[in-house]
Amino acid sequence: MAKPTIETERLILRPLESNDLDFLLSMHTDVEIMQYTGGVKTVEEVTKSMPDKVALGQKDNFQGIWVQIEKETAQPIGSVGLFGLPLNDVFIGDEKAEVIPSGLIEIGYRSVKSAWGK
Repeated sequence: MAKPTIETERLILRPLESNDLDFLLSMHTDVEIMQYTGGVKTVEEVTKSMPDKVALGQKDNFQGIWVQIEKETAQPIGSVGLFGLPLNDVFIGDEKAEVIPSGLIEIGYRSVKSAWGK
């Protein structure tokens, strides 16, 4: 079953897709965007992890990465990740990712600089 798209007044949230690679690269290689969320990633790191990130988002649960699309411009402006805790028990690309060991969820997000403060 495909995950639904979520809409708010200003945003559309949809699961990460393979064609979002360039957008993720633009965020993950930016020092300012990544300074508090794990540090800058290389092009190789982002490219290599993309299939697992997309696969996690295709599973029939709420986990994975969602892309924030600004309705006004139809452009991606950020991402939101939902992951079960503890994180070391969730394996991207592995069936164990279906199970949330503690029932707790971590939410992480990143936004392009032009969306900061909005």
